[in-house]
Amino acid sequence: MNIKLLFFPVLFLLMFMFQACEKEKEETYIDIEPVFTNHTKDNGLISSYVTSIVISSENIIWAGSDVGLQRFDGTNWTNLTTNQGLIDNDVKALLIDMTGKLWVGTNSGLSCFDGDNWSSYTIDS
Repeated sequence: MNIKLLFFPVLFLLMFMFQACEKEKEETYIDIEPVFTNHTKDNGLISSYVTSIVISSENIIWAGSDVGLQRFDGTNWTNLTTNQGLIDNDVKALLIDMTGKLWVGTNSGLSCFDGDNWSSYTIDS
């Protein structure tokens, strides 16, 4: 059998299948508009100047700022400062480790929150 005779029907079949797949993709595409909510001092942030953000596995948003740490549970903001156990209010970095502890980096050292208690570490300690 001549290969040249099979080439065009196979090519046509492949093109038809490709178009059918593309059409199926178009039909299953759902256009969803993203929803954004701006959070500022007017609706609960301790400061509108956010220096770092991290999201926990429980979907808690932690936001560091120049005047403390903010915790957002999806509804309300809770503001945390040195009064609650931070080593310094000027938060520079946030990290959640593999055990779920929140680490807060500041110019004065590190604070670690295990979900219940704060621990602080400095160069001297």
